[in-house]
Amino acid sequence: MDGWPVIALGVADGGVPVWEVVDGPFMANAWGTRRYPPGPGGLWVDSGGFQILMRGLRLGVGELLERYRGVEAEYYLSLDVPPGPGRPCDRGLLEANISNYEELRSRVEWGEVVPVVHVCEPGLLAEAVDSYRELGARVLAVGGSVPGLLNRGVKRVATLVALAAARRLWRGPLHVLGAGSPVMSAIVGALGADSADTTSWRSKAAYGKIILPGAGERYVGGRRIRYGPLYAKPRELEALQRFLEATGFPLLDGRGLDGLLSTFQGRALVNAWVLRHSRWRPRRGGFAWLYRAAQRVAAMSLDELAQAYELASTGRWREALGSAPATGD
Repeated sequence: MDGWPVIALGVADGGVPVWEVVDGPFMANAWGTRRYPPGPGGLWVDSGGFQILMRGLRLGVGELLERYRGVEAEYYLSLDVPPGPGRPCDRGLLEANISNYEELRSRVEWGEVVPVVHVCEPGLLAEAVDSYRELGARVLAVGGSVPGLLNRGVKRVATLVALAAARRLWRGPLHVLGAGSPVMSAIVGALGADSADTTSWRSKAAYGKIILPGAGERYVGGRRIRYGPLYAKPRELEALQRFLEATGFPLLDGRGLDGLLSTFQGRALVNAWVLRHSRWRPRRGGFAWLYRAAQRVAAMSLDELAQAYELASTGRWREALGSAPATGD
């Protein structure tokens, strides 16, 4: 394991034509427009179920099917109901999502419908994986992992264990939803994920931030900031320009880096290019610890993962990690 997942760049609309600058794959994240690129590299389409549910709305399979007819893509995420307050990750939730997948798969004849499982105990994950395999699924997506990985409490280790269990159980391509940022992609890559997606290239640009290869995010906007990322230093911007030149970034000719970084679109396209052309592992802090923990968890057997999940879910995360074999970087 410990490879690098393929990153699908999340596209919210046609306002930033990222497909003109970098190759795919892309993930269509919103329904406000249908001007999505057909490739190269492929297109995923998000059901939007999670966002709709968080707003207290409802989305049926029939309505989603009509929306899917209007977008030509390779992969269409199934309509999934995520666990949350009042919705535990139990067998009832599992059966509802399996039913949605079965109906969509029987009616979408022009692309691959991808079922979604969520972070839960390995026994339920095994039931879900077996059901989707029997129904003919070829790709599996895991949702709900990023909030757990960002949580500084006990959920971090339990989430790692659940992702490792999903990888052990599913032999086909595994996609981790929302985990395509540089740090997260390294962590889920250590767990064996084949692909992930992210909108960070665009969302960070909207707040005046750029992504530096090997260094994380820096602020280059015109406002004064009191918290968050550091201001970009001149030597860091010089290193970024050298990186862009060395990797063939097509928008430097005659414009200069300063001009690009002064606009939202310029920052977004630079960020997308950096995400597509660089990879690095977290070297310090909490994410470096999480990366090393992911390496340890990835070496566990299914029986060990089931035990580790129970320990981690009850706050005994040190015991959960203590029995895992150590692996090299």
